[in-house]
Amino acid sequence: MKRYLLLALAALTTGIAQANFVGLESEVYAESPYGTVYRVYATFDSPTDELVAVYALETSPMIVDVTTSFYQDAVGGPLGSTINPAFFGAFPSLEFDSWFTIGSADSNGTSDIQQVGMDAAFALFEAGGGFNLSTFVGGSFFLIPSVSTDAVAGADGRVLIAQITTDGVVNMTMNFQWDDVNSNTSNSEGISISFPFVAVAGCTNTSADNYDPAATEDDGSCTFGGGLLTGLSYDIFATDPLGTGQNTYRLYADFSSPNVEVTAVYGTDTTPWHMTSDAVDGFYNDAVGSDFGGSVNPLFFAAFPNLEFDSWFTIGAQPGDADGLNSAFDAALTSMADFNSGGDFVVNTFIGGSIFVVPGANTQGVPVNGRVLLGQYTTSGIVDALVNIQFRNAAQVSQYAEGLSLSFPQVGVGCTDPTACNYDPAAVLDNGSCAQDDACGVCGGDNSTCGGCTDATACNYDAAAIVDDGSCLQDDACGVCGGDGSTCLGCTDATACNYDAAAITDDGSCLQDDQCGVCGGDNSTCGGCTDATACNYDAASVIDDGSCIYNDVCGVCGGDGTTCGGCTDATACNYDAAAITDDGSCLQD
Repeated sequence: MKRYLLLALAALTTGIAQANFVGLESEVYAESPYGTVYRVYATFDSPTDELVAVYALETSPMIVDVTTSFYQDAVGGPLGSTINPAFFGAFPSLEFDSWFTIGSADSNGTSDIQQVGMDAAFALFEAGGGFNLSTFVGGSFFLIPSVSTDAVAGADGRVLIAQITTDGVVNMTMNFQWDDVNSNTSNSEGISISFPFVAVAGCTNTSADNYDPAATEDDGSCTFGGGLLTGLSYDIFATDPLGTGQNTYRLYADFSSPNVEVTAVYGTDTTPWHMTSDAVDGFYNDAVGSDFGGSVNPLFFAAFPNLEFDSWFTIGAQPGDADGLNSAFDAALTSMADFNSGGDFVVNTFIGGSIFVVPGANTQGVPVNGRVLLGQYTTSGIVDALVNIQFRNAAQVSQYAEGLSLSFPQVGVGCTDPTACNYDPAAVLDNGSCAQDDACGVCGGDNSTCGGCTDATACNYDAAAIVDDGSCLQDDACGVCGGDGSTCLGCTDATACNYDAAAITDDGSCLQDDQCGVCGGDNSTCGGCTDATACNYDAASVIDDGSCIYNDVCGVCGGDGTTCGGCTDATACNYDAAAITDDGSCLQD
């Protein structure tokens, strides 16, 4: 048996890689009393890819664990293809059972899933726990290729592999074998997923002093150079100064000590530097402006007032300051030309580019009020800044802060339509939430709070209703509002034995007394023999029912004369003096 398993699992590791396995994804399928119900899918790049096996090897284990426990129904099982939805009515909790599969969510599917080497792992799973299958023999659940349509990725590129119900966090690592449309077999091992996603705040910049590898969301706490550089910030320098809806912003590097000096801002292929705007018109660059702030002469502002709001880069120097800024860029780059045309500034080649100052030559790279100016940008959009900074500490040792990022302006999001009932004057970006009052005066309402019957002739007329909701009713013939007349139905024929004086509508139920005086009767209660000569004459009978009978010759009522039969011949040896009727039995000696 062990040899068979080894051969079966070894077959899973061979094949010609043709199709592309994309990964794993999860979604919330339902909420249940036993926890959130998730469904997990293997995803592919082609709708014709077919998943044929999920397996474990000693060198590539199958790991399924949870921080709490899995819900396992008492009548469930480890494979979804064995779950019969016909039992959900009798066992409603069965619908939320946890199981594995290849494509089919229940027994109505097309996947005939088999398993080998999974017994111990499934036993742990069915007990509500996780498992780590990493034995020499391994294990797998699988199906025969080209048989199940459920195992084919289809238009959404997904194949269902599990339903998991839990209130905890799930971690899964699995190995997959699949075929492409030409039956070329491929394998992908060590594919992992964790769900639900739990955000962990912290520093996500790998070059920072306090980088947290567990963090999934950057909380702005990153520091560099022993805590000297604490991040980026921005100010609004001018609001719509050109009357075009564009605002002017200034970007800064923030420091915790004045005893530092920024010496360069740079970018390469591995550490890109970019300034981008999502505005259609990009960045404003004045016709008489400059690439660098220190090169802009404020004496020209009177003649060229828009020049003050030109977009530019710098290290500390602004218009009118002494500037020792230098620059060097890869000749293949069009970054500055693109920027001067209003486009995005991107430095991402091997040679890259930078702006820099000679260390100690002047004080423009030294923080003022804890900040060093890095640029001015005029745009109507959201700016995305990604920069790398070289600076010297008090000991004049160079420090590097790479991958610093900031998006600005950090604006309020909400309804920007002043005619809407939920208009937010603080919102800058519209999130599509704008609503109008309904007829009832409810913001975003559906008129249901003041709906009712507005027809004054209706029996359920609502004088307070503003919007007719189609609920108007009329009295039926019985005077019941919205009734069907059934409450006043009955027999309206006064000659009938079941006449109902309260009935308004005749329902066809009227009856008459039979000859016996029974209402609706069939005369059976007063039937009998009315012939006074009959031996069973019934003086109380009103109707003759044909039952009359008479005495026979023996005087027996309804008899056949046999009770007084015998030999009436006095000469016979068997003469019977009591016999009235001769029965032909006479004998002679």
